[in-house]
Amino acid sequence: MQHVPVRGFNSREVEDYLNRGYASAMEHARNSEKDESAKNKAVIYQTDQKGWSTSSKGTAWGQRGYLTAKGNTVLNELRNGLQNLRD
Repeated sequence: MQHVPVRGFNSREVEDYLNRGYASAMEHARNSEKDESAKNKAVIYQTDQKGWSTSSKGTAWGQRGYLTAKGNTVLNELRNGLQNLRD
């Protein structure tokens, strides 16, 4: 499948532009690291955190993501709800 630009917009041009800007910023940062007398050193921000992800010990809902607000398990709540519908 080939990309068809809409209203003159071409995603390949945008991607190329962003890649060139990124490469330029990286090159600038590398050059400023070599030149210690640079007045404005470029800094590349890097973090060891994983952004929006959660720790491996829990889910997005916390460590007990399988529990409801009442403290019951989700599956038990579903079973009870189905049983109430049948009755």
